[in-house]
Amino acid sequence: MTVTATSSALRVDDEGLLLREAGTEPLVLRFDDRYIWAFSPVRDGVPRGSGVLVEWPPVLRRFLHGPVRVGVTSVDGDRVVGEVETVLGTDDPDAADRPRVAVVDPQGLPLAIDKVGHLCRAFDATDDRIRDEILTGTRRVLDDLNDGCGVPAYLCYGALLGAVRDGAMIAHDSDTDVCYLSAHSSPADVITESYAIERTLRRRGWNLLRMSGGDIKVLLPLSDGRQCHVDIFVAFRVEGVFYQLGNRSGRLPTSAVLPLSTIELHGVEFPAPADPEAMLAFVYGPTWRVPDPSFRYADPVAGVRRLDGWLRGFRTDMPLWTEFYATGRAQRLRRSSGFARWVDRRVPAGEPIADLGCGLGRDSLWFASARGR
Repeated sequence: MTVTATSSALRVDDEGLLLREAGTEPLVLRFDDRYIWAFSPVRDGVPRGSGVLVEWPPVLRRFLHGPVRVGVTSVDGDRVVGEVETVLGTDDPDAADRPRVAVVDPQGLPLAIDKVGHLCRAFDATDDRIRDEILTGTRRVLDDLNDGCGVPAYLCYGALLGAVRDGAMIAHDSDTDVCYLSAHSSPADVITESYAIERTLRRRGWNLLRMSGGDIKVLLPLSDGRQCHVDIFVAFRVEGVFYQLGNRSGRLPTSAVLPLSTIELHGVEFPAPADPEAMLAFVYGPTWRVPDPSFRYADPVAGVRRLDGWLRGFRTDMPLWTEFYATGRAQRLRRSSGFARWVDRRVPAGEPIADLGCGLGRDSLWFASARGR
């Protein structure tokens, strides 16, 4: 049985939100007046009867058990589309007495859905002390890139947008992003340089996670026990086209990037592109000045394919393997794989075997033992 609550413009049940009238403007989902998610009914919903159904995001479903006041508002919160008190995830008549729905991490800290669909701690749920730690850490990363690695590095993406448009971090953003402009035009040289930068940053004490041939994630420890990510993206130019990881590509003159300028964010001065407004138009399009927490990138397909082939390969299973290695499950794999034994039966004794992409190295160790090498 599904518990349903209805207002004149909004119907809420275990399937999702049914909006009686769905315009083109982005909307915000709130639980008990707290920001949870920004969405576009046209993009994220499907027609259902006389309205539009926006299903609950998968990352949210495990929290949807208990009473909660569900509200849908405009981005600025001035207009309430609909608001209902309901009980989700049960048909128990006594469920209204249970603890209220709380979208929080294991430490009880509030979470929200970011622009790529992940649950994270947004800046509007971060106190000033932690925010200052993030800003200081981001500035240190930029200093090490500029001074230690010798590449011109600058604040970019959401942090730059917040600095230029609002003079503050975007309330519903969750990390900081920096970029550096490579002088190389060959992707192989760009990758080689990125690995050299990684080695330098590790020597300077940073804990890093490599995401691709041109994307490094700094794991910045915070005093509240969690980690904030500072993404380091490479930018470079090939045959007149400007590429900047994530997936940006197109026409942007070098004069928009160099020489670096400076910009202030919450009282901290950061290196910035020479023309921050040109960079923001390149990244977000001509409407970048209009706040839209539901924004999603529309990247040129040809550029994405080139960046995939040059720097990334196919990464669709990367989150699965990252979790596999991080949780220690990989350490329980001691025996050789069935594939290794299959290969061993087909390769004559004494013939060499190369184990490429060897993971934990368990098959390599087994080959060395089983074949007497």
